[in-house]
Amino acid sequence: LISINEEERLKRKLMRTQKELEKIQNQLNKCA
Repeated sequence: LISINEEERLKRKLMRTQKELEKIQNQLNKCA
């Protein structure tokens, strides 16, 4: 069982990763 703090940290990390993915996808769309 992971702690609440650990879960929050992972959620933030996931959100950051998703934003990075969106940025990359936008760049790919411009290139396409």
